[in-house]
Amino acid sequence: VFSHHDAGSVHQFLGVGIDITERKQAEQQSLALLLEQERVEVLAGFVRDAGHSFRTPLSTINTSLYLLQHQTEPERRARHIDIIQRQVSYLDRLVEAMVQMLQLDRGRPLSLVETDLNMMLRNACVNLGQFIQDKQQHLVLDLGELPLHPIDQYEMNRAINAIIENAVRYTPPQGTITIQSRVEDDIRIAIADTGIGIDEHDLPHVFDHFFRGGSAQDAGGLGMGLAIAQKIIHRHAGTIEVESTLGTGSRFTIRLPLNAVETG
Repeated sequence: VFSHHDAGSVHQFLGVGIDITERKQAEQQSLALLLEQERVEVLAGFVRDAGHSFRTPLSTINTSLYLLQHQTEPERRARHIDIIQRQVSYLDRLVEAMVQMLQLDRGRPLSLVETDLNMMLRNACVNLGQFIQDKQQHLVLDLGELPLHPIDQYEMNRAINAIIENAVRYTPPQGTITIQSRVEDDIRIAIADTGIGIDEHDLPHVFDHFFRGGSAQDAGGLGMGLAIAQKIIHRHAGTIEVESTLGTGSRFTIRLPLNAVETG
């Protein structure tokens, strides 16, 4: 039989329980609102940066179309047509890069396969061989013995190609691209170049969407390759770091854990 004192204790206990539940619900709602605000801010920033990246080539296309309509000299018409074609190609690549990033953000499961990373590095160099040859650059492969590592081959190949292409794009003719692989406490892949380098004020932003620092504005990149590469490497529980000196070159280092973990 409950006494009045017992009944009061029960009511007090229930009251505390209800209060805790309401507080937890309020905290969860507050967290959900904070996450939604962050998502909206990220999306707004993405749209703003994308708009800026589209605006310049579209303006160039409009100007060339106007001049083309008022130009009768064949050589000048051909030059404006070439400008339009190059800008359309740029926009096509930009849209494709944006689609790739959105697909990564959706977080499809990785398809992990035991892979020879050194062979992937060699294949990436073959894929970019013509680009490297056209710029008359020197390629140095310094590959150590690596264990087979479980990776999503399609995604990691895309990341590695993006980093090497970035090195080639921002290195002048006769420059050197060096690719190294090692095993220490983790698997390390380094891509170094003797290119234009990155200003120290730009270093914190090199993996941002659409970012192209002042020294890289005229090299024709999209500003998406490194952001995509970082996303892919993070999905493999890895990291990517950059060291750079303006006018001397850059070094990007990928680190992958020996025990692979899929982050999703």
